[in-house]
Order: sequence, then C-alpha cells, then structure tokens
Amino acid sequence: MSYNEEIGLTNTLIIFFGTRLQNGSLTTGSRSLMRYAKFKAGATSHDEDDE
Repeated sequence: MSYNEEIGLTNTLIIFFGTRLQNGSLTTGSRSLMRYAKFKAGATSHDEDDE
C-alpha cells in the first residue's frame, strides 16, 4: 500500500479501527501511569511527614 495507489474500503476500515484501538490503549496506559505517579508522590509525602 502506498500513497500513490487508491486505498480500498477494507483497508480504510482496518486503519480506522486499528487507530482507534491503539489510541484507546494509549489512553488507558497513560491514565494508569498517572494514577501510579500520584500514588507514589502521595506515599512519598506521607513518609516525609512521619519523620
């Protein structure tokens, strides 16, 4: 598949749904990392308060 050729309907749908799936996975991963970072930052600040 190249940009010079016409992209068929099937390939267009596969690219569209593949992109949506990839973006959904990236969003989920990003949210998980942010929750982990907030947890670690909160745990660090609580440990410093106890000392």
